[in-house]
Amino acid sequence: GVGSTETGGRNRRDLVTGLAEAAGSTETASVAAAHHRRNGVLAMGWPFTRFIRRWGRKPLAELPGPGRGGAASTARADLAVRDYCDAVAAELDAPWPAAVRSAAASERDMLLDGLRSSVGSAAVAAGRRPRWWTLVAWLQRVFAATAVVGLVWLVAVAVLGGFFRFDTEPLLPDTPGVDWVPIPTLLLLGGVIVGLLIGFLVRFPLGVAAARRGRAARKMIEDDVSDLADNRIVEPVGRILADHRRVEELLTRARG
Repeated sequence: GVGSTETGGRNRRDLVTGLAEAAGSTETASVAAAHHRRNGVLAMGWPFTRFIRRWGRKPLAELPGPGRGGAASTARADLAVRDYCDAVAAELDAPWPAAVRSAAASERDMLLDGLRSSVGSAAVAAGRRPRWWTLVAWLQRVFAATAVVGLVWLVAVAVLGGFFRFDTEPLLPDTPGVDWVPIPTLLLLGGVIVGLLIGFLVRFPLGVAAARRGRAARKMIEDDVSDLADNRIVEPVGRILADHRRVEELLTRARG
């Protein structure tokens, strides 16, 4: 009988969607966003608390994908391919459906390797740092240094002006100040407060950028999977269907 030869259109879109989910496009988008957010916080957060965050959750360790604890992901990829083969060969007589499945199965290992690669490349791209992070990081260093100068100054005043106080000349001159607040106190509090404020404020644009990176990672996977599906599934299956059409044409001529 005359079978379906529709290898593109909806059947292909369903295949790409299924393979992208099998590769972990949704999970990778979430991981890429979290990775970008974490890198931003480490780069632009308050310097004296970064070392604590470095011991926290590392999103890249949670990357999904077939072959990485991915029995379920591999099964989803196999299901997507099987559904595609069943759809395009739904009306074909034997032995053509089996030939279609065999053509797809011959590329299975290369397909799964490609799915793993697409996840890794998307995650690496999501880790690239924007230039504005560098400016904020330097500002944080400046305010951190300001706070340290204020702290050291206050400690020096307390030690030399308190513990080592003599009845004659003091070891330190009077501490300058603005109104009733000493300058070292201003340096310490100003450095800490401004640094923490910057660390808080950058979280808003960082959240927006992280979400954008997540979407970009997902699109990158879907684009890679689209090419992969064409090369490893659609084209081999298309060749089988082309053979089927030629055989059908020959049979029609022979009967006519």
